[in-house]
Amino acid sequence: MRQLSRYISLCALLFHANFRYGRGRPASAGFTQTPVVNKTSVAVALRWNFCPALSEARQTEVICLGLCVGENMPDFVIFGRNPIAEALAAEAPLKRLLLAQGVTGADINAFVQQAKARKIPLQNVPRLELDRLAKTNKHQGVLAFMAQLDYVSCETILSRVEQREPKEKPALILLDGVEDPRNLGAIIRVAEGAGMHGLVITKNRCAEVTPVTIKTAAGAAFHLPIAQVSNLASQIDWLKKRGLWIVGLDERGENTIFEMDAKMPLAIVLGGEGKGLHRLVREKCDFVYNIPMRGQVASLNVSTAAAVVCYEIVRQRRAG
Repeated sequence: MRQLSRYISLCALLFHANFRYGRGRPASAGFTQTPVVNKTSVAVALRWNFCPALSEARQTEVICLGLCVGENMPDFVIFGRNPIAEALAAEAPLKRLLLAQGVTGADINAFVQQAKARKIPLQNVPRLELDRLAKTNKHQGVLAFMAQLDYVSCETILSRVEQREPKEKPALILLDGVEDPRNLGAIIRVAEGAGMHGLVITKNRCAEVTPVTIKTAAGAAFHLPIAQVSNLASQIDWLKKRGLWIVGLDERGENTIFEMDAKMPLAIVLGGEGKGLHRLVREKCDFVYNIPMRGQVASLNVSTAAAVVCYEIVRQRRAG
């Protein structure tokens, strides 16, 4: 009879979006009651019903995977205390904040207070569910659903520089085929940290901003303006018309970056992993420089190369 009852419950989950399952707990401290389970939650309901190891969690509550009836599927999740803190500070479009049951700390208390102030729904969930949603156990007990990060235009990036730093010459990073989301995240982190004014990626042959990117960027993606363009070569032509000099970074460059004049309005172009700059993009560069290598390896990872060139710009501009 018990197995039959479970089967009936699962059928209800499949065919009735408003079916409520599980033993709810009273709403308190701003957290929601047991949410409405919809069709996307059938897999977890199956796992909790038929996996004895999770029986204790099942007796507490069955959690819908961050979704309630009437809510649209969030674009992706972010996790980790630092990315969540940066997202809240930047007022990123968070849809729901999930905390692992029993997680504590001053930063957790701050997250709760900020979420309440912004009316972001809060929810306590079993740690195993955070593991599943984050696809890792390195979420530090906190995870959030958010709408996809909005890209801006290059026009917006340059306008912001003119409005906020009128005495500063623009310095942008352009990526030509960087496909690893972790490399993209590392580049975002170093570019924002070095004070670059924006990043330009392409819709094709380039990684997009994903949860992995945001995690690697440690929250910097919420502060650095990012533009996504269809054609990098055409965008380079547009930037030239706006007065920027285009500097390619390539191991075959005739001169080193230490010979670069970084006080000009600049757009630094970095090539993809293993492929470097595409021919047309390279031809459109006003200058092509290399990073001098004194050891046995021939080149650096693209995110490391980005760090070197970004801080060479910082060094020259600070020196006056």
